[in-house]
Amino acid sequence: MKLTSLALLGLHGLASSRKVNWQKPGLCGVQQVQPNVEVFEDVSEMQRRLNTTFSQLGRSSPSITPHRLRKMKLKASLRIVGGKEAKQHSWPWQVYVVLNGMYYGYYDSGVECGGTLVDNRWIITAAHCVGSSQVSGYVRVGIHNFRDDDTDFSKRLVKRAVIHPGWDSSTFENDIALLELVSDAIVDPEDISERQRVTPLCLPNEQTCFDKRTPCVVTGWGVYDSKTYARHSELQEVAVRLMPKHECTKHKTYANYVKPSMVCAGYEKGGKDACAGDSGGPLMCRVKDQNSDSYTDKWVLYGVVSWGIDCAKGGQPGIYTSVPAMYEWIHETTGLKSDKKFRFDECQTYEDKLEQEWADDVVNVFPTAPVSEVEYIPEEEIPRKCEIDWSGTLTDEWQTMNSHKGMDKAAWARNGAPKYTTKPYDTNNDCILSLENTDETKIIQLELTSSRVDCNGLSTARSYSASERAEAGDMLEIISVSDDRFSMYSDDTCSIKRKHARVIQDTTQIIVNFSTDRFRALNRKTLREDTKQKFDIGFQLKYRLKFRYHDCEASPQQKLAKGDRIVLSSENYGRGLYSYGSQCRFFVEAEEGATLKWEVIKVISKRRTRGNGVCDLNRDDNLLFLDSDGCQDADLFDEAGVAKNGLISESFCGKYKKPKRFIAKPFGFDKERVCIFFSAKAKALGENPNAKQGKGWQMVVTAE
Repeated sequence: MKLTSLALLGLHGLASSRKVNWQKPGLCGVQQVQPNVEVFEDVSEMQRRLNTTFSQLGRSSPSITPHRLRKMKLKASLRIVGGKEAKQHSWPWQVYVVLNGMYYGYYDSGVECGGTLVDNRWIITAAHCVGSSQVSGYVRVGIHNFRDDDTDFSKRLVKRAVIHPGWDSSTFENDIALLELVSDAIVDPEDISERQRVTPLCLPNEQTCFDKRTPCVVTGWGVYDSKTYARHSELQEVAVRLMPKHECTKHKTYANYVKPSMVCAGYEKGGKDACAGDSGGPLMCRVKDQNSDSYTDKWVLYGVVSWGIDCAKGGQPGIYTSVPAMYEWIHETTGLKSDKKFRFDECQTYEDKLEQEWADDVVNVFPTAPVSEVEYIPEEEIPRKCEIDWSGTLTDEWQTMNSHKGMDKAAWARNGAPKYTTKPYDTNNDCILSLENTDETKIIQLELTSSRVDCNGLSTARSYSASERAEAGDMLEIISVSDDRFSMYSDDTCSIKRKHARVIQDTTQIIVNFSTDRFRALNRKTLREDTKQKFDIGFQLKYRLKFRYHDCEASPQQKLAKGDRIVLSSENYGRGLYSYGSQCRFFVEAEEGATLKWEVIKVISKRRTRGNGVCDLNRDDNLLFLDSDGCQDADLFDEAGVAKNGLISESFCGKYKKPKRFIAKPFGFDKERVCIFFSAKAKALGENPNAKQGKGWQMVVTAE
């Protein structure tokens, strides 16, 4: 394949969108709104406020049967017990998840859970919230009251779900899943007000660990009626204590089911806990400065709400999936990297004191941080490729160039571009192909026979963000290097029907520039790549070297024996229009003793003059029969380039609404030879190269 870099010609491709490393400290895990001081209120006081209605209300539990899980419908995301309403936007990484899919063998819709934003396109939630990887749904970002109608801003569609391969629904081991979004959660990273509402939480790594003193918080939208599963509209919050395993596993069920990949959090005597549902929500802990006793302004995601027995009861704390234990899988799936600052040398020992210190020091523990300036990731070169299917050579024979190898070339040649395809052209194409000629007697001819290229980015019309739609769009340019007036750009090339094939010619070089974006049209229901693509269809063109002044199909030199018959026609006759500067020169001669006769079958050429019915040789597209011994320039023109006198025997121009057959008759020359000459005048007259030309002509010559 012949690829040439032609930057000096101003050819261009589509750049990739700018990306932000949201896992950089200062961008992730930083609040602009200080949380409530009361969240760290004394646990004994909070315990007295508990509503005993919740004594029978549990989270998802390994002991709950699939039938009961089905009955619960998993719609009651986490109930915060012993907590209170959070300040609006004080936990800007909390998201509200609504999914549809298969759960324990049954289809369920509108399953509600919590989740945590860790990147502009990735949410972490619980595996039991997802059910299977074949899900659809959405998340809402930057909300406080989930019943608010601000869905235009907050709703982001889920593109796909990735469940941890070790997820075990019978033991709730590896209860974690990732949701990839169709569009960015943060539309404008430089919008300070938007980042106050929506900010990712920092990821830990496998060496992140916290002691008992660490401030940890669980958030979610809480259930307050165990029978109806009615829930708080506003986001709830509660502070919990990380618990050592010997405290956590005193209950028999916990002893059997708590695994190393799980984290316990709550209180030995109960009182504060996460509850029934908001499974998938965050357990987040404050990062401590390793060089001092003070806490930083950063939070990390330490756990994912998973399961528990009842709520806030003594000896039965909440169980969370350990995110540090899942870090490698998260990194491999998303490419996200935790900052090295969260790689701790050791875990400190547990201490008894907690609540009062938090309450006394809350202003220092929870300072709001200044908004860090966004730093964009240096754009890596996206591996660009060129999947155009062509020979890489230029000869006198017609050759085909196809947009990609998967297309049905024969069907394209026969019918043109289909309405849809299951084998679209490749994304991230960056092709600049050069056809070059050094033979002065010849010219490059290229015919764009059919095309359907998504130049307007229609594949992103649904299910993509405004910024992605602005980025989308493919490009097909066919450039005449000698004269740019004849070039065809995307406005001319993106949709070409076979019967309206476009032709371009150049004496020295033609460039084909084909660049594609990274998008595919998504199925509206599944939000996965649609199996039938309507926009990224492809193109097919053909090209060759030909004699410089001859655009017609048949050979310019014809010699007929007695009884021979040939059909001559203009460029693209029967398939489209002849080109902007089309010329044909046929020199036909008969063998000795034979007589040439002609019969014009049809003429539809472009005529610019009206009135007396006589063709204007300088302005109309004429078909001429010339009494000449040849069809070269020297035979037809004098040294000044002026046509020689007395050569024209017959001329035809204009349009016949109904094809007329002329009576076959001899040319009437003394010699049995003729130069049949056709010339389109649009190029010489400086008209628009893309203007519509004529359909052409056809004739028959016989030797009798």
